[in-house]
Amino acid sequence: MAANPRMVSKNIQVTWDSVVFNVTAGTIVDIPAGSALETAYGTSNLVSLTGSQQSGDSDTEPIFAEG
Repeated sequence: MAANPRMVSKNIQVTWDSVVFNVTAGTIVDIPAGSALETAYGTSNLVSLTGSQQSGDSDTEPIFAEG
């Protein structure tokens, strides 16, 4: 499991080290809170994950719905 698991909530473009990355909604990333990488992704585009959500526990609710 990641130390700082987050899920990208929508399709975004992230510029990091002068390179633009297209990141798809639902991508799981390991981004520490308060980091430059968090700023690049935008805090409003990241959803924190619980341990059960990371492990794929089938009793958890969906993390987000598209729409």
